[in-house]
Amino acid sequence: MEDFPVFTLEEANVALTEVIRLTEATVARLEENRFPYESLGLRKYNALHNLTQEDLIKVEWAREIAALGIYPKGYFVVDFQSPEPDTFYCWQVGETEITHT
Repeated sequence: MEDFPVFTLEEANVALTEVIRLTEATVARLEENRFPYESLGLRKYNALHNLTQEDLIKVEWAREIAALGIYPKGYFVVDFQSPEPDTFYCWQVGETEITHT
């Protein structure tokens, strides 16, 4: 986490607007990608990247989040480095503001 900037809680909540926008766009892309493959029990494969299209979309989301200086902890879960070295502000999809560390 040394390469990630430090956020106050206020700064993290401001940056959260972009995180939510990126996450909502990614969820929409994932939904679009599922048809018609999911109904057939299949997953679309991206041979160029050697990943399923679903995994590629998630990796792209994680890269966009990291480019903002925010740690992608899991898919649609992020951590912001707080001023306290051992404390992170945590957010997951569905939340409108950061409420826990």
